[in-house]
Amino acid sequence: MTDLLLKLLKKAAITSVNKQDLHLQLLSHTDYPSLKSITDSLDYFGIDNVAANVPHDALTQLPSSFLALIHLEDNNELVLVHQETSKIHVTFDSGKTKKFKIDGFKNLWTGTMIAIEVPENISSKNQYHIPRERLYVVLFTLLILGIYSFQEISLVSNIYMALSICGLGISYLVVKEVEGAGNPIVAKVCGTITSDVKGCGTVINSTKGKFYRGLGLGDLSLMYFLSITICSAILGVSTSTFFVIAFLSLPIIIYTLYTQAVVLKSWCVLCLGIAAVLLLQFTVLAISFSGWVFSLSYTVSGLLITTLVSMVWLLVKPLLESKRLLVEVQKDYLILKRDASVLDAIINENKIEGLEVLSEDSQIFFGNRKGILQLTAYTNPLCGFCTEAFQTYNNLLSQFPEEVGVQFIFSTPNDDANPSTIISKRIIEFYKKDSSKAFEALKDWFSIKDLDLWKATHGESNSMLLSFDSILNEHRSLVALNNINYTPETLIGASKFSRKHYKYSDIPLFINHLKEQKEEEPVTVSA
Repeated sequence: MTDLLLKLLKKAAITSVNKQDLHLQLLSHTDYPSLKSITDSLDYFGIDNVAANVPHDALTQLPSSFLALIHLEDNNELVLVHQETSKIHVTFDSGKTKKFKIDGFKNLWTGTMIAIEVPENISSKNQYHIPRERLYVVLFTLLILGIYSFQEISLVSNIYMALSICGLGISYLVVKEVEGAGNPIVAKVCGTITSDVKGCGTVINSTKGKFYRGLGLGDLSLMYFLSITICSAILGVSTSTFFVIAFLSLPIIIYTLYTQAVVLKSWCVLCLGIAAVLLLQFTVLAISFSGWVFSLSYTVSGLLITTLVSMVWLLVKPLLESKRLLVEVQKDYLILKRDASVLDAIINENKIEGLEVLSEDSQIFFGNRKGILQLTAYTNPLCGFCTEAFQTYNNLLSQFPEEVGVQFIFSTPNDDANPSTIISKRIIEFYKKDSSKAFEALKDWFSIKDLDLWKATHGESNSMLLSFDSILNEHRSLVALNNINYTPETLIGASKFSRKHYKYSDIPLFINHLKEQKEEEPVTVSA
């Protein structure tokens, strides 16, 4: 699901969303893997989207790319759809693609779709971005081949090198499978040769697949193929040395085949792939064998490279494991934060009893007064931490203009010469004439934080009207009445936003929660 959604975002030229962040948002959603988890995750990142059930005849009126629910082999499956003039390109979650005629697609389509709006300031032309991990793999391969090109090359060495790189690639996929981040195409292939729902994971993660102190087939094969690949590139291919190594690998091949066939009674396509590569390497070296030629310096250098590779991997593996566990912890933490009962408990726990409010004439309000999320932002222009809080308010107002309203309360000293008082009074003066100009002045202040530069652009209040002073005085009184001891302080409705449990970036979670609460409210029908 994550990959499909990322592909849809890329087709809309939206590349600011991190894959891991998106994956965590989806996994932590209480309704995952429903369509609601997708729309709520898009809402969280501030991406305009629409989910609907539309008539089949409206297909040509939909965006060129969207997610659709199709009925295939007695199951509903989410796919990415890309429309062309006479054909529909469908990408499945497994990564497989298929072309349909329009009528053929309509027969499968349930009518349910999710589309996103392309930002106006971004070209809708599809942009291709290579994932960082894939880029590293490509660069490493090119580096190895570049170094290898300086060696004495023969047909046998070329075949051996190609098989080594192939084995290294399969070993990489085994390691990813152990981490729980397997390739979807591999998962599909694994599923075709085993009845076990876990596919290759059954074999790879079994105790029989562990050899020493948790080192499994993936670790050993990765260290093995990485070592011989680097040796081949730097030192060249010594057929005698590698023939001995290949011969010693034969018992490993027999052991893995026996374990899968007899002990586990389950086959792993990746394990079979490694066994096939080892066997092919042995066969190539055996056919081309022309006598024993050993070099002490080659052997010592090879052992040093193998030792170095093994040490590096043994150091890196715990870091990768820690990263994987951290992702799990993050997922569990997000699930807890999104839990409706937790949100309600924290909101109620921080509710201000007898909350005092400003008169309407003294309010500095932006956004929708009838929005589902009403925030009260206690701020001081000179407060350092208020910058992050304001950026959150600004993002919320731009991303959710219909759902959010923000009222600003200025907590300033009763001193006309104080910079925070000067700035607040000028913003109030702007607000009474043009609210959008007042908000731009606020944005500029929290962006530059330089009073002289800010006054050069927005000036200084020279109004003799006492009403502006009385508004600031009412703000100060409200701060004291509601016992606001520091800034920034944010109220969600009548409750303090708990920064002990949440970050400002988590506020969109409350929007979805309040939406759900409103949808669950009984509808009253007048008699």
